[in-house]
Amino acid sequence: MLPLTLQRLVSFSHPLLLWDDAARLLDGKENRPGVERVYHNRGLAFFKERQYISALNDFNKALEIWPQYSFVYNDRGAVYLEMQDYQKALEDFNRSILLKPDYFRPYLGRARVFELQAKPELARDDYIKACTLGLTAACTR
Repeated sequence: MLPLTLQRLVSFSHPLLLWDDAARLLDGKENRPGVERVYHNRGLAFFKERQYISALNDFNKALEIWPQYSFVYNDRGAVYLEMQDYQKALEDFNRSILLKPDYFRPYLGRARVFELQAKPELARDDYIKACTLGLTAACTR
């Protein structure tokens, strides 16, 4: 009993370990409801640890399971932005916006790409859109 308890404590000690444990338990069971969220959440944990390739792999797996998962497109776009692959970042931010136009985060990511590409008018338009969707921090950009 003690080794199992210790194993659980280790799993809960860090978000990446928690999601890694969940993904391991679900391996080969991708048809179960909600499995895509495990890969999405583990991808986010990898992203926070700057393990971009691992994050991309998990985001791709989540999208393989549920191709209409708009939040994953946004988060994968953020990875591409960090990796300075601006074309892929734009594609993912655009896809996220197409799937969920009332979600402010992809507008913010796309605005950042436009800034880095020296397209201030397009960036401003996206900041305005993010502001109208409720992100007050975008209102002052």
